[in-house]
Amino acid sequence: MKRTIQRIPVVTLLAVFLFVVMGIMPAMAALTSDTARYAPSSGTGTATSTDTATATATSTDTATATATSTDTATATATCAPSSPSSVGSGGCTPTATATSTVTATATCTPSSPNSVVPGGCTPTATKTATATATCEPSARSTGASDCTPTATATRPAEIHVRGTVKEVITGSVTIDDMTFQTDANTKYEPNAAAVVVGAYVEVEGYKLPGEGTILLAKEISVEHAPGAEVEKIEFRGPILSFSDTQWVVAGKTLSITAQTVISGTPAVGAIAEVKASRLSDGTLVALKIKVESAKHETERVEFKGIISAFSDTQWTVGGKNVIVDANTVISGTPQIGLMAEVRAIKSGAILTATKIVVQKPEPQKVEFKGTITAINGNTWTIGGKTVTVDAQTMIDESHGAAKVGATVEVLGSMMGDGSVRAIRIQVERSK
Repeated sequence: MKRTIQRIPVVTLLAVFLFVVMGIMPAMAALTSDTARYAPSSGTGTATSTDTATATATSTDTATATATSTDTATATATCAPSSPSSVGSGGCTPTATATSTVTATATCTPSSPNSVVPGGCTPTATKTATATATCEPSARSTGASDCTPTATATRPAEIHVRGTVKEVITGSVTIDDMTFQTDANTKYEPNAAAVVVGAYVEVEGYKLPGEGTILLAKEISVEHAPGAEVEKIEFRGPILSFSDTQWVVAGKTLSITAQTVISGTPAVGAIAEVKASRLSDGTLVALKIKVESAKHETERVEFKGIISAFSDTQWTVGGKNVIVDANTVISGTPQIGLMAEVRAIKSGAILTATKIVVQKPEPQKVEFKGTITAINGNTWTIGGKTVTVDAQTMIDESHGAAKVGATVEVLGSMMGDGSVRAIRIQVERSK
């Protein structure tokens, strides 16, 4: 039997080939897409933050400045192929974290005083300070110069005094009761060797800022050598005491020399006019003393009054000003508002105290009712007040026992600390 082979037309074969090819291409495209989907990708992001830095510059002067700057940080991150959603450069969000150190420069305006520490701020010197800028949020550039605060120093208070040198040691000089620090920048006139105990000097300096009182000498000028005359003074007052070598007039002690000219007859209480020379060490040397004739009779007086003011040289008692000197005997501790008894010599309108007795304040009597809330030995708490009970306190328990919870009536004396010293405690009848 003869088989007949049917030939497939070329057109048909071509159509089948095209069909197969069209079916394979989408699958290959999908495979390519999955490969790209799970491949690593990178992305670039920009973060901006504003930071504030505060710096303090310390020299002889102290200044604080605050500077604010804005910076931008750029970071590049590579995202792991964790999920299909990471496709593309926007699939990851980078962050950047950094800190920076800034510096501050202190400018002295006007010129600051000599520093008490080496390398301190002088008229042309500068000081530096460091500060760490904290950034919020975490993004921050790494540049060290993105914040640069500057500080302007404040000027310390100037001080100008004249007085007698009491002590000289390395690094300091005491003028009367004020101690000045000195250093290599302190200027002396005529020289440092002339600044000795007893010399009368003029000091220009500064009171430095900060805790306590720090005085710094800028320049010390010697005006008078020890024992030299500083000035001539004149005053008038009652004679409180006198001898061949020393008088006390109006509370001032005078040295009497062979050159002192005295006219009139001295007597305690008599009025004297004095011309004297003040030496560099503070001593008063009498040049001339004139004792006035007794046109003002002296008398001894006594009076009491309230102390309204007091000092080393004068008190005000009962509205009267009273001279106080080394010869005045004072009993008790003075306090404004207390009563004082004064014995004085009156010469004209001048009162010179010979003795002052400050009287202790009389206790203030108080009376109140309250409940006993605590008893601790001799210390009771009644109505919120601390009450001291002693052997002299009379306790009336005729209406009940004096115990915690009982209501009592208290008569006592108010003490200086606010407590009450009980004179009588009476228990009230319970209701």
